[in-house]
Amino acid sequence: MAHSVQFNRILDRLYKRRTDRLRRILGPKTGKARGLTKKRREKALNELAQIASLGLAAKMAKVEFDKSVVERRSWHPKGWGRDRKLKEFRNWTRRKISQKRGKVYVFWKKGECRYVGRTGGRGSRPSHHFKRGWFTGTTRIDVYTTMQRRNAPRLECLAIHHFQPTKNRVKAAKKSWTPHCPLCSIHRLIRKEIRNIYRFR
Repeated sequence: MAHSVQFNRILDRLYKRRTDRLRRILGPKTGKARGLTKKRREKALNELAQIASLGLAAKMAKVEFDKSVVERRSWHPKGWGRDRKLKEFRNWTRRKISQKRGKVYVFWKKGECRYVGRTGGRGSRPSHHFKRGWFTGTTRIDVYTTMQRRNAPRLECLAIHHFQPTKNRVKAAKKSWTPHCPLCSIHRLIRKEIRNIYRFR
């Protein structure tokens, strides 16, 4: 089903719930009234934001992500055991990765994105994830650099929208002085518009 169809169906469902009592004045009164509650509204907001992310991941997120990337380098795990791989990865980052620019790293297991993060150094922060249970089976780590460190939070957020990692549990941390993610701006617009339309006292 197209993302636009899913998006519109949820909007239509919200409107029908909000106007259900009015419809029952002259319409059939069978069954229980289906009103709109804050809980249902917030659930719909989360669904709308998720659909928007999926629908725009291959378009806006990819385009904005590609525009922000200066360079991409890929490391493929070698050797046996995590300690050996950790050592090899750190040696690789010292040789290949600039310490001056902001960086986003992406863990892959074949075609599945496992985790997205960012770092201001070379390889110490991403190498901490070698201890995670989900690291087993990792086939590639991509390191993307951006021109300025202040752009790294935006790039990380765009990468999460674009690659849809399965192991990220926390949203990308952002500061007020960092450039904003365009998809997150759309999320805020969705929440603002829906809450303005369907207010509760």
